[in-house]
Amino acid sequence: MNATVLRKRLTSESLTCSQSDGQILGPPRPKVPGDHIICTNVLSVIRLEGDHIICTNVLPVINLEGDHIVCTNILPVISLEGDHIICTNVLPVISLEGDHIICTNVLPVINLEGDHIICTNILPVISLEGDHIICTNVLPVISLEGDHIICTNVLPVISLEGDHIISANFLPVISLEADQIISANFLPVISLEGDHIICTNVLPVISLEGDHIICTNVLPLISLEGDHFICTNVLPVISLEGDHIICTNVLPVRRLEGDHIISANVLSVIRLEGDHIICTIVLPVISLEGDHIISANFLPVISLEADHIICTNDLPVIILEGDHIICTNVLHVISLEGDHIICTNVLHVISLEGDHIICSNVLPVRRLEGDHIICSNVLPVRRLEWDHIICTNDLRVIILEGDHLICTNVLPVVGLEGDHIICSNVLPVRRLEWDHIICTNDLPVIILEGDHIICTNVLPVVSLEGDHIISANFLPVISLEADHIICTNDLPVIILEGDHIICTNVLPVVGLEGDHIISANFLPVISLEGDHIICTNVLPVISLEGDHIIYTNVLPVISLEADQIISANFLPVISVEGDHIICTNVLPVISLERSFDFHEIFYTCL
Repeated sequence: MNATVLRKRLTSESLTCSQSDGQILGPPRPKVPGDHIICTNVLSVIRLEGDHIICTNVLPVINLEGDHIVCTNILPVISLEGDHIICTNVLPVISLEGDHIICTNVLPVINLEGDHIICTNILPVISLEGDHIICTNVLPVISLEGDHIICTNVLPVISLEGDHIISANFLPVISLEADQIISANFLPVISLEGDHIICTNVLPVISLEGDHIICTNVLPLISLEGDHFICTNVLPVISLEGDHIICTNVLPVRRLEGDHIISANVLSVIRLEGDHIICTIVLPVISLEGDHIISANFLPVISLEADHIICTNDLPVIILEGDHIICTNVLHVISLEGDHIICTNVLHVISLEGDHIICSNVLPVRRLEGDHIICSNVLPVRRLEWDHIICTNDLRVIILEGDHLICTNVLPVVGLEGDHIICSNVLPVRRLEWDHIICTNDLPVIILEGDHIICTNVLPVVSLEGDHIISANFLPVISLEADHIICTNDLPVIILEGDHIICTNVLPVVGLEGDHIISANFLPVISLEGDHIICTNVLPVISLEGDHIIYTNVLPVISLEADQIISANFLPVISVEGDHIICTNVLPVISLERSFDFHEIFYTCL
């Protein structure tokens, strides 16, 4: 089947749902018993029998019986009996009986009896009896009796009696008046007046007046006046005046004046004046003046002046002057002058002058000479001059001068001059000439020999042999043999033999034999036999045999037999036999036969 015929067939047969309104465009589908469905974008499903489907955007479902459905964007559901549904965007549900529903965006529900509902965006609920509801964005609820509600964004609730409401887990609510509450775990609320509350774990709230609160775990609040709160775990707040607070885990705050605070775990803040603070785990802050702070885990800050700080885990900072700091885990910073720092795990930085640093895990920075750099794992850095660094895992860098570095896993680099590097996993590359490499931004690389490259944005590659490629945006690849490929944006691949491919944006693949494919954008697949497919964006694939495919964007599937499908964006698939497919955006499925372990595929997605 050539590309032209494939496009015509996919255009006429696969797309059966509308992402704008979530209405079902196709004819009524047959019932589907005993299946798990998890989607995060668009996933129009025709038939599901004994299979697990996981998508992250739009998933219009007609009928599901004895199945688990998990979606993260749009999932209009007509009837669900004895099934679990999890979506993260839009999921209009008509009736649910003895089922669990989990969505993360929009999930209007009419009736729910003895079911669990979890959504992360919008979930208007009329009646809930003996059910658990979990949403992470908007969840207007009329009545809840003996049920658990979990949401993480906006949840207008009228009355709640003896129930737990959680945008993402458990959220016991006492009284809510003209407010929207969305939490994902535990959120005991006392009183809410004209405010929006969004939490995903535990958020005990005392009083809220004209403020928006969003938390995902634990957030005990004392008083909130004219402020927005967003937390996902624990956030004990003493006083907030005219500030926005967003946390996702624990954020004990003493005082906030004209500042925005966003944390995802623990964020103990002493004083904030005219600053924005965003953290997701633990962020103890001493003083902040005219700065933005965003952390996701631990971020003990001593002093911040005219700087932006964003961390998600541990980030002990001593001094920051005129710099932006963004970390998500641990980021020990000694001195930063005129630089932007973004890390997501551990980032020990000694000195940074006129550079931007973005890491997501462990990044001890000393000097960039034959070292491993990690935004998301380990990244020891020796020296950085006039460069932007963004990494999330391991990144060996020798020298960086006037370049931007962005990596998320392991990237041993020999030499980079006047280039932008962005990687997101492990990519050993032998040679790259006149190409742009990006895992998360722009990375024009001249030469790379015997190194691992991880990028997340643009990476046009001419030839790769016996190497691991991981990109997050653009990565046009001509030939790959016995290599692992991981990309997150555009990655047109011609041939892959005995390799693992992981991309998150665009990865057009012609043939794959005995390989693992993981993409994050577009991945149209013609045939899949005995393979696992996981994509996150666009990855057009012609043939896949004995391979694992992982995508996160578009995955329209025509027929699936005895396979697991998980898509995250667009992945048009014609046939899949004995394979696992994981996508996070659009996955129209015609037929699915044979189920598998829900927990296995769920943790696989994580």
